Amino acid sequence: PTQPQSSGPLQIVDPGYELVEWQPLPEQKEWEGYLRLLFTGGAAPHTSSIAHRDPQHENYHYFRYGGCQGAPIRADVWSADGQHTFKDIWIGAPWCPDE
Repeated sequence: PTQPQSSGPLQIVDPGYELVEWQPLPEQKEWEGYLRLLFTGGAAPHTSSIAHRDPQHENYHYFRYGGCQGAPIRADVWSADGQHTFKDIWIGAPWCPDE
């Protein structure tokens, strides 16, 4: 088999993610949504993971969190050419429950 064609060094780019969709959970004073990691380089297909969860092929990660401050998480990305990168990113809270 041939080696996948790399498009350069694999790296997670700032801010590290985009919030694809989300909704408030007022009764729990939390919010939930889906994140897409932002990265460049490597070779397709890529797999990715947040918060040390199992890697997945679809770059669409469920996230649930409470409070107004946001949360630090670890993001990992692997590419088909054997590269791996990770970065600690800050997930900003899109909603703040009334106290």
